[in-house]
This record gives sequence, structure tokens and C-alpha cells, in this order.
Amino acid sequence: MVRQQQQQQQQQQRGPGPRYVTLHPPSQKVGFGIGDGPEGTTLSKEQRASRQRRRQFWWGTLWCCVFFACVLGVLGAVAFAFVLDLRSDLHHAHDEHRYCLQLTGCKVQDQQGGPNPPPCKGDPDGIGWAIVTLETRGQATACIDIIVDDIPVPVDGLAVLGPQSTLNPETAPIFFAFGSSQGELTPTSINDGVRIEKCVDITEDQANEIADDPWLFYVAVRSSGGEKLRDQLGKTCRKNTLR
Repeated sequence: MVRQQQQQQQQQQRGPGPRYVTLHPPSQKVGFGIGDGPEGTTLSKEQRASRQRRRQFWWGTLWCCVFFACVLGVLGAVAFAFVLDLRSDLHHAHDEHRYCLQLTGCKVQDQQGGPNPPPCKGDPDGIGWAIVTLETRGQATACIDIIVDDIPVPVDGLAVLGPQSTLNPETAPIFFAFGSSQGELTPTSINDGVRIEKCVDITEDQANEIADDPWLFYVAVRSSGGEKLRDQLGKTCRKNTLR
């Protein structure tokens, strides 16, 4: 007892000494691994598998979005190209008009009374096939590709006539001519009929007037001083050549 009192007195005389703190190791480790929890605890296998599945789901979703975005981009480019091509075709179709004709002698009829149907005034045995193309881009042109057979040759007149009127439907003035003489209508071939291919310049007003109402105009083929074959414009076609 006396010894303890002496030690306390000596300590008071020396003053307060350094204090020592005992550090104890933490009971849990601090985790920074992929499989460790936010509080340093290690995740179980089920938790790791769940996290892995979520990661795979979001990566798969991202790649699906990228894939569909690429597909939509390709489809958009194809659709855009298709629209441009369609507009080009429509523009071209607006500028170019083609008519297919089947000419006969019985389409040249006498409309001045008489029997019904009127008799043929052209060549009853003659026949012809033609494609007339009107081009309105730039310099307006008219081209014809025609084959005629079983009519007197040579052909010495080939023209578009019109517009027809109800007052005189049988005949109409010449609107423009592809040729009015044998020298202007040289055949390109004479096998299985006479074939003539010819282009002439016309005015834009003429081209537009025919395009607006082609049924008022017709193609007439003349030989031996008279009209032998005829057919109306109006029936459109897409073919470029007859054969």
C-alpha cells in the first residue's frame, strides 16, 4: 500500500507521460476484387453468377441495338436510292412518250355516209406495226420505227396528222412529216416487209399537244399517190424496237 502511494507521488512529480494505443487488426479484410462486395465482404457464387448474367444481358442489349441501327441504316440507304431512281424514271417518263400502233388499210374509212361500218379506203390487205417516240427534253424530237407489208412500194409519204375534229373526222392536216418523198424514206431493211426508221425535229408545243391528247392524232402511210395505212396514236408502250 505504501509502495503504491510512493509510485503515484513520483508519477505526479514527473508529470503526464506518453500514452500508448494498442492497434488491433481488423476483423474483416478490405476487398477491391471483382468478386468482393462494397463493404469488403466476398460475394457468394450465386451473387457472382447473377452479376455476370446482368453484365452479359446489358452487353447483349447494346450489341443488338448496334446491329439493328446498322440494318436500319442500310435499309434507309436502299430506300433512298430507290426513291431517287423512281423519281428519275418518273421524270424520264414525263419527258418521253412512246406509242405502239398497228396500222391497217381499213382504219382509213369513208365517213361521208353510206354503209355501216364504212368501207375501207386504204389498202385492205396492207398491215403495219410502228413505235412512235416523242422526246421533249432539250430539242423536241419525234422518231418512228415502222414495218409495213402488203402495200405498193416504195413508200413515198409518212406523217403524223391531226388534231382531228368532229366536223371532219376522216381527214386532218399534216401536223409534221417524217418524209414526203421516196428519197426521204429510205428503208433500213426490206425482209418480211419494208422497215423505215426516221427521226425529225419538232417544236416543244407540238410534242406537248400530242402528249396531252394523243388520240386526236394518227400516223398515215402513203404510197402510189394515196393513203394506204393508218392508226391512231394513244396506245402507250415500253418497247424500244419492233424486232
